[in-house]
Amino acid sequence: MTIDYNPFDERLWQDPWPTYQTMREQDPVYYIEELNAWALTRFEDLWNASLERTHFTAIHGTSPVPLLLDESLPPKVFLFMDPPQHRAHRNLVAPVYTPMNIAKLEKQIRQTCREVMAPYLVAGEMDVYKVSSHIALRTIG
Repeated sequence: MTIDYNPFDERLWQDPWPTYQTMREQDPVYYIEELNAWALTRFEDLWNASLERTHFTAIHGTSPVPLLLDESLPPKVFLFMDPPQHRAHRNLVAPVYTPMNIAKLEKQIRQTCREVMAPYLVAGEMDVYKVSSHIALRTIG
């Protein structure tokens, strides 16, 4: 099977698993020419890339959305910073997210999850990214 992969191709979305399996077997580090980007399909490769800061960076984002929109990310978003800047910013907000503080929010978070998930449970399917983003944004405020 020749691999023709573009994560934004809607034909792929209906049943992506055979394509992903072929990519893992034949071309686990796949170059997407039209996006000038790479797709890593094996967990170990993704894990190693996320930890290796000499050749891999988060400063261009961790999502393919800017590639699709051909836009730059907003400057100075700490999610898209590499160490040591990322760690310094994370340390500023970390005290808010201690287990004790999160426990205080548990009832509210559960209610938010129920509200956000309700229409998807009825529909029988959901976009995990969309749901988790919505829950996170409502929780953080």
